[in-house]
Amino acid sequence: MKQPNRQKKKIKKVVDKVHSEETKEKMRKPKNIGNNNSQFGTCWIHNETENKKIKKDDIDHYMSLGYTKGRKMNLYEYWEMVQR
Repeated sequence: MKQPNRQKKKIKKVVDKVHSEETKEKMRKPKNIGNNNSQFGTCWIHNETENKKIKKDDIDHYMSLGYTKGRKMNLYEYWEMVQR
């Protein structure tokens, strides 16, 4: 039964932690906005059989191939994926 002691020690470390004002300012600033966001400049498209995530610059090409903007999901497959 050593695990509860480990958890108590971890919690005590977090509770006793004191951040400098500089660190607090860094933590307040948003990190994933605009170009820093990995999803920036992309969108979902789909056709009858598949979903794709593409750069927005390529959307006209895919639209001419019969793709539609948006993501179409099979709820049964999604539910199985979420349960993993």
